[in-house]
Order: sequence, then C-alpha cells, then structure tokens
Amino acid sequence: MSDSTFVPNRRQALKAAVLTAMTVSLSGFVRRGQAQETSPAGGQKLSPDDPMAKSLHYVEDASEAQRPTREGVPGVEQFCHNCKFLQAGEGEWRPCSIFGGKLVNVNGWCSSWLKTG
Repeated sequence: MSDSTFVPNRRQALKAAVLTAMTVSLSGFVRRGQAQETSPAGGQKLSPDDPMAKSLHYVEDASEAQRPTREGVPGVEQFCHNCKFLQAGEGEWRPCSIFGGKLVNVNGWCSSWLKTG
C-alpha cells in the first residue's frame, strides 16, 4: 500500500529554498529598474508622497506649509536652503541627509528644519 501524504525530501526542500531566493532577488532587480524621477544631476528626487516625507510634512514649496518659529527664526524664513541637513551642492535640487540623500527642493521645507551654523 502506498501512503498518499506528501513528505518532502531534502532535494525538494533545497529546490524550494533556491527558487524562493531567486524570486526575492529578481523582485529587487525589477524594483530598482523601475523608472524613478531624477534631477539633471542624476539623484533621485524625494516625492512628497514618500512615507518619510509625509511623516515630516515635507513640501517642495515652503509657502504651502505652516512653519512655526524655531530657534528664533520665523517660519516664513525657513527653507531647505538654510537648513543644517541640506548637503552642499548647486542647483534647485540637492541631497538631504534626513531623507537618505534623496534630492529635495531648496525652496522646500519639512518639520525637521534646523538652523544652519
């Protein structure tokens, strides 16, 4: 008599593990290959819809945000271009250390704003 229950052997388990690893690796390549908005400088622009951007109330145009006075600087004078976290560079889009080096608009703002200097 034969037992019809499935009992995986080592070969089948190894095959399943390899296929799973290949699938996970391939999905990473596919996601990296998808088109992302980039700046002329070549970096990836931060989307205002990014979960981290949303949690920090990032906007590309600071005039769209309610900015409280911080460190003695009135909200209307707070922009990414005078924030400690904006990295050096040229142009309208520059890397921000808060957002993992993604590019933010120099005229933008987020709630992590910190006075330069």
